[in-house]
Amino acid sequence: MAHERGLRPEPGRTLDEAGTQLRDLLSREVSRLLVADAPVAAVTSGGLDSSLVTALAAEAFRAAGGAGSLHTFNIAYTGTWPSDERAYAAEVARSVGTRHHQVEIDYLVLARTDDPAPAAGPDTGYGSAGQTFFLIQADTPGLEPDTSLRLAGMRGSATGFVSVHDCHVPDAARLGPVGAAAAITAGVRDGGATLGAVAVGLAQAALDLAHAHAERRGLLAQQAVRHRLVDLATEVEAARAVVERAGRRSAADPGMATLHSKLFASAAAERVVTESSSCSARPATSPRTRSTATDATPAPSR
Repeated sequence: MAHERGLRPEPGRTLDEAGTQLRDLLSREVSRLLVADAPVAAVTSGGLDSSLVTALAAEAFRAAGGAGSLHTFNIAYTGTWPSDERAYAAEVARSVGTRHHQVEIDYLVLARTDDPAPAAGPDTGYGSAGQTFFLIQADTPGLEPDTSLRLAGMRGSATGFVSVHDCHVPDAARLGPVGAAAAITAGVRDGGATLGAVAVGLAQAALDLAHAHAERRGLLAQQAVRHRLVDLATEVEAARAVVERAGRRSAADPGMATLHSKLFASAAAERVVTESSSCSARPATSPRTRSTATDATPAPSR
């Protein structure tokens, strides 16, 4: 199947050998993440990624002599939603022998209420003024969830619309001041620097793989390839600097700096991954061609 899709192992390595190396790498990383000064659990959504991590974590937990079984959790909204994968999560947990917990939560509803109260704070640009968050129990009369919304790439995400008809909820169900939903949402931006850090990690990994591949294939003899790799390394370092500044919260507006870091780092990661694949795909050249390439004009940065 991999060969039919154009995928090839590195020269001198079979697909089975490459698969074994990948499994060993994932196993070591998952084992490292289990080392902590507090109990560790796994969140199992039921998809391929979390199921693989759960299986490796359960295996590593037993190998390390952990007491009892690894705990796994699946979190879902109450009710039946499209592509609900909680059954798959439970099956994975049963198969690998974890102690599984199914967590069902009520609905977080964003609704239009009255005009914003003074405690709502200034306009933040996030949502409309006068909106309020409520945490409403799923069996509340008059609350009807619309589960027909299907989000591309988010099959396990229980996100949708709700209709309310004569739905009465106590004030205790309100989250935050009346009309302050926009301010609450805006506060999330202050703690999102980790998203930029993930993007930087992806970009660095792609760059490392591209450089190693180019070195093995003799592509570093081509000046154009060397210059492009330097350009990509510069993008990674620029993104890293922006994310680190957001993490230090040393900007005049830390929240805005965090937003900029997520935008810049994610865009840079996409460019680096795409361009790294392009650099790695360049064919190896003969000595005569390499000599000509060395004297060529460096490729433009962008």
